[in-house]
Amino acid sequence: MTRVFATADELVAAVGRDLGAGSWIRIDPDRVRTFARVTGDRAWDGGVPGTLVLSYAAASLTELFAVPGASTGVNYGLDDVRFGDPVPVGTRVRLHARIDDAAPGRAGAVQVAVAVAVERADTTELACGARLLARFHFDPTTQEAAR
Repeated sequence: MTRVFATADELVAAVGRDLGAGSWIRIDPDRVRTFARVTGDRAWDGGVPGTLVLSYAAASLTELFAVPGASTGVNYGLDDVRFGDPVPVGTRVRLHARIDDAAPGRAGAVQVAVAVAVERADTTELACGARLLARFHFDPTTQEAAR
């Protein structure tokens, strides 16, 4: 289920909220080959590249989290990225996320840190853990009307 935050105030108030887990997806050989072709990473040799697992986390976040009241949302960076044991091709993974921090900034922006864990279906070992950072920009006049 997608958690929706329509205003900057709602987003800031959501600190600590568990966003739940997304759908399982199988990382099949075609997905790995396509990723290797696009990135030039030819060294995966039977395992899923960690950067593919990490990109899955960022792409899957939209299943758990939406901010329709923001005029713009941008990827601001990553903190504390860690990869677990190598992930075999064919493994099913899903994203689990929690809002760690959300702080108002300049000109109506809110910077958000989302703790993410890419879980594996075949073990309790995480495929990847990280904090994804994003900035959401809100039009102050629209926010006043929403209050």
